[in-house]
Amino acid sequence: MKKTATVTWITYENYGTCLQAYALQHVLETLGYENVIVDDRRFIPQKGLKGHIGTFLSILNGKKIPSRHTYFQSFKSHNMKIDDDWGTLSELDNKYDIFLCGSDQIWSPNVRFNPFYYLSFTNKKKIAYAPSTGTGNLPQEFKDRIKPFIECFTKISVREKSGALALSGFIDKPISVTLDPTLLLSAEEWMKVEITPKSQDQYLLCYFLTPNQWYMDYVQEYSRKTGIKIKIFFTNPLYKNYGDEQLIAGPGEFIGYIHNAYKVFTDSFHAAAFSIIYRKDFVAFKRFKDGAHLDQNARIADLFAELGLESHFVGDCDLKEMDNMPLLNYEAIFEKIENLKTDSINYLKSALSM
Repeated sequence: MKKTATVTWITYENYGTCLQAYALQHVLETLGYENVIVDDRRFIPQKGLKGHIGTFLSILNGKKIPSRHTYFQSFKSHNMKIDDDWGTLSELDNKYDIFLCGSDQIWSPNVRFNPFYYLSFTNKKKIAYAPSTGTGNLPQEFKDRIKPFIECFTKISVREKSGALALSGFIDKPISVTLDPTLLLSAEEWMKVEITPKSQDQYLLCYFLTPNQWYMDYVQEYSRKTGIKIKIFFTNPLYKNYGDEQLIAGPGEFIGYIHNAYKVFTDSFHAAAFSIIYRKDFVAFKRFKDGAHLDQNARIADLFAELGLESHFVGDCDLKEMDNMPLLNYEAIFEKIENLKTDSINYLKSALSM
């Protein structure tokens, strides 16, 4: 059995980042390949406050609860195979037969460039499975920097059409578009690692990566109208006085809260993806102004265009129209997802067997 290793973000404690890595590993194992995720902590700068949000909240509320880091470590240790047992990149190269670039924004021009995430350390088979550029606007300097690395891949796919178009403009190889790994697993498969909230009361769930007063005001007004309380993931100290409950959680709790929510409000790609997987009523807010510098709206916009969900991706100027938002037709949505899933799995099978 050939041994595969995936390079993606795994140290950074972001829910979607961790869960997409888990999902790709699960799929590779289902296809009959051994897989590990390469520990990238030596390449990730420490985030200061983000690593201590759980402690901050426990002090704020006057009670002791596990830190977010504790939750993440528990999920990884119970559900994932991660390799940090190598000293040099040459030693890492010698351990595995096939290397993959996993998903998330590891190919984004808006993050610190590191050739490690382009598998620069190996000349063995290299497969890109759904890494994201986050945008279709790639600066020329960035193109010049990444071109020699990407041209060495055996097979290339990315997560968004806009990213594929951008790369096709200067990479002389076929570039496919594949689903984010989280969407390759069914709700039933995700429920195996889900942790269900203890309380069964109805709640509105918020997961905002970027504070936006317009969106927060809208959700509070929605809460007042419906009488349903708000739970919010505590990703920013600004949320300490927002909503009825601030949540510190790990990846398993994250999907459990989404699965059991009355309605989800988010500006996150992966919270939107899991809302779809669990067939929830949800709204995805735009984190960025369309066309603005560092605009990453394409991450959600491209997926929603494929699934016919454009009306559920809204910005500040769309808030007045939200009361007239059409109901989600999940039968039609999942028919499209299944077709995209088949194409994505076939891409992976073909790339691994070449």
